[in-house]
Amino acid sequence: SLVGFASMAMLLVLPFGVYGSIGNLNSLKNQVMGEGISAVGFLKTGGAAAQNRDFASASRDFAQADENFGNAERQLGGLATMLNAAPTLLPGTMLSTAAPLLNAGREIAQGGERLSSGMQAANDVASPTEKLNALRTYLAEALPHLERASSALALVSADAVPAKYRGAVTDAQRDVPKLTNAVRKASAVADVMGAILGQAEAKRYLVIFQNNAEMRPTGGFMGSFALVDVSKGKVTNMAIPGGGTYDLKGSLTEHIASPQPLHLVNPLWQFQDANWYPDFPTSAKQITWFYDKSGGPTTDGVIAINASLMEELLAVTGPIDMPEYGKTISSKNFQEETQKAVEVEYDKTANKPKQFIADLAPKVLEKLMHADNDQMVSLAAVMDEALSKRDVQMWLKDGDTEQRITALGWSGAIKKTDGDYLYMVHTNIAGQKTDLMMRDDVQHSVKILPDGTGIVTLTLTRTHEGQKGAQFSGVRNVDYVRFYVPQGSTLVEAHGFSAPDPKLFKMGDGSEGADAAVATEEQNTKIDRDSGTRINDEGDKTVFGNWMQTDPGSSTVVTLVYQLPPSTITLTHPPDGKLAAFYGKIAGNVRDRMDYSLLVQKQSGTTPMHFSSSIDFPRGFTPSWQSPQRTADDRGRWSVDAKIDRDAFFGSVAEGQ
Repeated sequence: SLVGFASMAMLLVLPFGVYGSIGNLNSLKNQVMGEGISAVGFLKTGGAAAQNRDFASASRDFAQADENFGNAERQLGGLATMLNAAPTLLPGTMLSTAAPLLNAGREIAQGGERLSSGMQAANDVASPTEKLNALRTYLAEALPHLERASSALALVSADAVPAKYRGAVTDAQRDVPKLTNAVRKASAVADVMGAILGQAEAKRYLVIFQNNAEMRPTGGFMGSFALVDVSKGKVTNMAIPGGGTYDLKGSLTEHIASPQPLHLVNPLWQFQDANWYPDFPTSAKQITWFYDKSGGPTTDGVIAINASLMEELLAVTGPIDMPEYGKTISSKNFQEETQKAVEVEYDKTANKPKQFIADLAPKVLEKLMHADNDQMVSLAAVMDEALSKRDVQMWLKDGDTEQRITALGWSGAIKKTDGDYLYMVHTNIAGQKTDLMMRDDVQHSVKILPDGTGIVTLTLTRTHEGQKGAQFSGVRNVDYVRFYVPQGSTLVEAHGFSAPDPKLFKMGDGSEGADAAVATEEQNTKIDRDSGTRINDEGDKTVFGNWMQTDPGSSTVVTLVYQLPPSTITLTHPPDGKLAAFYGKIAGNVRDRMDYSLLVQKQSGTTPMHFSSSIDFPRGFTPSWQSPQRTADDRGRWSVDAKIDRDAFFGSVAEGQ
């Protein structure tokens, strides 16, 4: 459709007399049309072949499409120069669309050929790092073509395109930039994965398995861990202690006091509780410190994997037979059967409750390493989703690689923003395996005063959907919840919280040392007298922390009211003075303007939450831009509802009358 319209647009140059006779021009039009139709045909068959993983055929078809586009351009001769100038000289006209569409088609063909050749080259080599090297080369070659195609399509005005071609144009304008960004990201991923998988030198990682049925700040309780060696993309050794993280208790040489809320279970801070900070790089360094002090070997980094990811991986590999345990583990029964194996059915004499995981993990890895092409595509999709939702997080000691991981969003770091910010962090302390039964409903509202001051009212309703008495999940959920908000926020009031009986907290014997960061935090923590809320700063955020306890079949509701720091909401006034006002009118900034944005960071491992947000602007202010789109209620508040399963951004710009 695109090339057909580009050829049809040749008729518009008749009045310019570019060619000597109508007959010659019609002949030219027909020749170009024929090449264009042929090129589009090869683009379609090439795309279909790529979808069917027939990359050799796809590469040939895309190359043939490129040749047809080239023939069309050569047949246009001097006319091509005029068409290329049309978007600048005659913007918004039918004539202005011809050259950009033709150029976009050829660039897409060339980019598609490079991508297909890269996939074929990756299929032809064996080792994972060789596959990455092949892909990286071809991705880098494809990217400039797709960028030029995106730029060419941006020159096309959809309104100038006849109705029957308009859908194809708008689809291309939407999808080609998406493909371009995907290839750009894939190129960055291929580059960093080579370093992670030991392409240049062997790597050793501490891999933490987090059980998100028992929430902890970085995604779940650290029940098991593995020491994994990789070289040139292959796992050369994997050791998983049968006793899990508790195996390190006896060898820990440093005895330090745990953060105060953890005193509910242990006055000593130990390896299994090391992931105390929701900022994963901070927790990873703490995990490494405990591992080193327990006699562990030097590692190159920490990788955390949530238990819920195993269900997705098993959906790719298929069931895993565990005859020695009388079990077959699938994506549907993984949580239940694994929980029984490590909590109830293990050999109490040998006392290795995590041996089941130690035996299961290598079998899953073996299937993944021998996945066929279709499974590899599915696995790539699963891992991309897991990294996006932070079901996999990683921290590497190598600074350059860590920076690239952070740029890709894989580090699990607390994010920075100039606007409003919210990160709710649940920590299950003595609440057993109840968190997969917990559902969060959050109501967030901000009232903005005429001077730009913002007052936030945040209500969290936490519902326990478990059945009382059910194995593992039928007990009270005990949650120390922290709310990370912009630094400098001031607590106005808090209610609905309920702390455990103070008698349940354990006291040390006085011989414990102090972790410098924990000691500093405790010294600077303030306690709200009315609610018992702990208030402190952590990094560039202010933190409000308190307790929620929820029984099966019930809900707990808590509310925080706090004032945002002055810089959170931007209030812009029109320029003063007649001259400034004149220029302001030209620039379109003659009204008061308020800019408000909210970044919601979702905790790794938690179930999706229902989130509603409303903005109450001062009288006389009306939104001129919103994302996502909001609706006004009967009180004049602009509201939006969303289901959040990953980080989310909300923004609004309002202008005065």
